[in-house]
Amino acid sequence: MRAGGQHPWELSLSEQQQRDFERDGFVGPLPGFLSIDEVDALRRELDDVVSNRRSHPLYGRFSVRDWHLVSPLAMRLFTHPAIVRRLQQLAGEDLLLWRSKIFHRALGDGEMGWHQEWGWFNGEELGNDRPGLIPSSVGGDWWNLTVWVALEDLTPDNGPLRFIRGSQKTRFPIQRVPLVDSAFFRDPFLGDPDVATLVERARDNRLVLDVDTSRMFDGIDAHLLSRDALKTYVRNWLSSLQAAITLPFDAPAESVVTLTMKKGDFVIFTERTMHALLPNDTASTRIAIHCQVTTSDTLVYPGRLRGDFTDGSNLDISRHRCVLLSGRKLNRANACLHEEAGTLLAGLAPRAHGLLGERLLDRAEAPGLHCWENRLDARTVPFLGDSKMRGSVHIPGVTYVEMALAAAEAVLGRRPVSVEDVEYHHALVLQEDGARRLQLSLQREGEGAAVRVHSRPAEGAGAWQLHASLRLRPDALALPEPGSDAVRAGRRSAV
Repeated sequence: MRAGGQHPWELSLSEQQQRDFERDGFVGPLPGFLSIDEVDALRRELDDVVSNRRSHPLYGRFSVRDWHLVSPLAMRLFTHPAIVRRLQQLAGEDLLLWRSKIFHRALGDGEMGWHQEWGWFNGEELGNDRPGLIPSSVGGDWWNLTVWVALEDLTPDNGPLRFIRGSQKTRFPIQRVPLVDSAFFRDPFLGDPDVATLVERARDNRLVLDVDTSRMFDGIDAHLLSRDALKTYVRNWLSSLQAAITLPFDAPAESVVTLTMKKGDFVIFTERTMHALLPNDTASTRIAIHCQVTTSDTLVYPGRLRGDFTDGSNLDISRHRCVLLSGRKLNRANACLHEEAGTLLAGLAPRAHGLLGERLLDRAEAPGLHCWENRLDARTVPFLGDSKMRGSVHIPGVTYVEMALAAAEAVLGRRPVSVEDVEYHHALVLQEDGARRLQLSLQREGEGAAVRVHSRPAEGAGAWQLHASLRLRPDALALPEPGSDAVRAGRRSAV
């Protein structure tokens, strides 16, 4: 247990954090859950995408969008319970992951000014009006949430994220300007590409993000232009395109928040909240990734229904798919990878022993700590029905031992162990109309381990309660296999 009694694997927002979100329009930074090695691996993967302007397999051109549909690690990041359960607290059970985006800030990348997205995602920042989302009803509330994950430490100098508290309650006016003056424009001459590279990028739609530049040099021999003349030509061509910027406004200094974050940490916000990025004034590239999640009754890319497969970012989204994160797919017109929540995640991260549930990713700041989590009710495992007393299900003590043995095999390998120092602290009782969120933590101790089992109500943010603790030690005498008839027999007879 951490100081203050917080469970080492806290996957929910506290009541105060939920109030902060409602008031401010964002909540975070929240602690990361990927290991440092996994964060670094994802960073390298995404850096390669942007640095080499990789063609997206689904879109047939360079894009920083939707690499979660290509990268198993990015998919695992956004479908992890640490993200999904917090989103459920804010937006309900029925959730669709429909978009992600890489943020790559190199030396020389300036500030990305204040902007907000009211919820249509129609590409107005590029002068387009092709809605990405149509909610089931248009009221005064948001219907999309963003999860923004830092893939390296964010400092005040390398392009951190900024918010204006409470700005999600006001729609700020915008103005049409030339594309080169918009908050999202990135100078295509950064890095000083030669003429051949620049022309090739333009023809392959890799010159300016989300802009079709394939015909930029039609009728022009760019190799005959001086470098200054080429820059002028490219800038004038791009200036002919329109984009949107937020008009200047005054914000109280105390409402402006700059988030410094550790690698792997994340923040959740509604895109209606005014946000911006400071410039990267360091010599290193700063990389982050975010995803967009909407309620599953929202229609994603409505243009598809009338045969229009170009979105507001000028991408061909005919092969795009949503991911059902949790709950039900309420709008049947949406194209999803799988029709049932968790199907894809189960394929990427198989579940462990049935009692343990899902193994959570190890955390770098807690070496040797391994955790599992499961939602437990009378229907979860059939044998629990045999332990009913006056309508309630009492979990037998031997169940904790079996869970500990299964966890030990996953972490320590299949070897003989002895069970020592078993203590039962509080009975775990399941009421007929209630469910519990069960967590088992295994902390390595040399060749052995200490195991603790906690639970709390499945809904809400109730306190964690310790049910059992024990130690496992290497032993020449093997115990029964987890799930064996001997263990099952003992489990049924225990009171």
